[in-house]
Amino acid sequence: MNDLADNRHQHASPALNTLAQEAEALSSVLFALEAEHQALTQGDAVALEKAVADKSRALAAHGEARQLRETTGIGPNIQTSLQQENTFNTNQRAAGMALASQLRIAGEQCQHLNQRNGMLIAGLRERTQSALGILRSGESSVTLYGQQGEAAQDMGSRIIGTA
Repeated sequence: MNDLADNRHQHASPALNTLAQEAEALSSVLFALEAEHQALTQGDAVALEKAVADKSRALAAHGEARQLRETTGIGPNIQTSLQQENTFNTNQRAAGMALASQLRIAGEQCQHLNQRNGMLIAGLRERTQSALGILRSGESSVTLYGQQGEAAQDMGSRIIGTA
């Protein structure tokens, strides 16, 4: 995605420059979503915290870039806006269409990665809730052991641990 976005200064049009900025910002969102997934699968809390902060900054930057793009007259339907823009020459229009295509593909990838991470988080949350239920003696089928090592189904309402 960065090939066209990196060349934004070669575009003679501020509108195309904003498209390139938006492509760069969306690329950062993709990178942050991948880092978030990596941290989740590795159980790395420090990396997860950094990835979530990076994702938040990248999303904010994308929102700003999108808003800036829309103020230049390129609306939500980028390709239609580009086709209707009469100040672009053929090369500018082609560059804009390529950026629009990249934005669409990157947006779809972001949606997929976000859903993947959400499903992973849901599974981790479910396992954590189950473990907390066991630690809090919320499961009636849990066998606890007394001080002498004997198994007892009912050891009172003692909580094994808290989180």
